[in-house]
Amino acid sequence: MLSLDLVFLVLRYQPGFGLLAIAYAAANIASAIPVTPGGLGVIEVTMVAITVSFGAPRATAVLAVLGHRFVNYRLPLLPGAVAYLRLRLRSATVGSRKTSMPRANR
Repeated sequence: MLSLDLVFLVLRYQPGFGLLAIAYAAANIASAIPVTPGGLGVIEVTMVAITVSFGAPRATAVLAVLGHRFVNYRLPLLPGAVAYLRLRLRSATVGSRKTSMPRANR
């Protein structure tokens, strides 16, 4: 919810905590309906509809919700990929050290 508020602030619109809490809660409840996998599309449409109905400009609401979804679901992929690569490289170097030791030291 904080990232949604920050994206709205970047777009120079402050909807208020109450509106964001309602939109966020309603979107998460609506995503529980098994229409699409993971609530894909349902969450976005619900958040945009609620924020627009409370007075946010439609373009601002769409950009804020899409920016929120990007920050929450795509941005964490970068540090995750770096951590995965470091783990794979570390296990590869440990594996090569084990195979390069003389038999007496094993």
